[in-house]
Amino acid sequence: MVSLCALVVFSADVSHIPPGEKNFLLLQWQTTLMDRFYSRKSKVKAKTKSTKESKVERADSLRNAPLRDYCEWKSVSCVHGKVVRVDRTDRHDEVMDIHLLPPTVGDIHLTSCSLDYALHTRALPRALKYCYVNGNRLHGSVGLRTLPEHLVRLNLSRNRLVGPVDLTELPRKLRTLDLWDNRIRQYVVFFGQLPPNLIYVEFHLIGGGNRIGELRGTSTENAKKLGKLFPGISLKHIHIE
Repeated sequence: MVSLCALVVFSADVSHIPPGEKNFLLLQWQTTLMDRFYSRKSKVKAKTKSTKESKVERADSLRNAPLRDYCEWKSVSCVHGKVVRVDRTDRHDEVMDIHLLPPTVGDIHLTSCSLDYALHTRALPRALKYCYVNGNRLHGSVGLRTLPEHLVRLNLSRNRLVGPVDLTELPRKLRTLDLWDNRIRQYVVFFGQLPPNLIYVEFHLIGGGNRIGELRGTSTENAKKLGKLFPGISLKHIHIE
């Protein structure tokens, strides 16, 4: 739904809109996304007439309220009025769905925040370069073939993610990938030509959540270097074809 909204906004013809109004519309859209990102967690309870009315009243009040300036928040960094970074640690009262963040966000630091939803890498901000969401409750499969193309560092460790893991189309600028202490059970993990500046892909570090059998793929790297790129995986379990 969010992606569809973004598509509608950017596909509309805004050439006839004065610059001031255009900037306001973009700010309004960014604020709407951030409002949803920082929405409070609520306990599930039966819907009654009073709760429905309160939701309507709250929606009306939000609609009539002035736009919140998230660039003034300590946990948010902006450049020229555009949100580029969000940073939270050990917060458990907000949803903080990273799929709702504006596409301008390039830096996400949300560690130990009880993020509890399925991860969809295709819906991550396209400008994303650094993403640290370790120590949460993210679940579902790890879609490594649909990561943002500019991604440099990705830390998904200490979550509840499962396979299949596919390393055949990693972003070319990727340097580090942390997947340790998840719930990945996979006999064979395939890889292709790895990013030129890749430092490591970590399946095992602390905790024994993952179970990886062997790695198979095509690469110009020698076996010794591959052993360094995949720490914790024995060389006898890394095969170049």
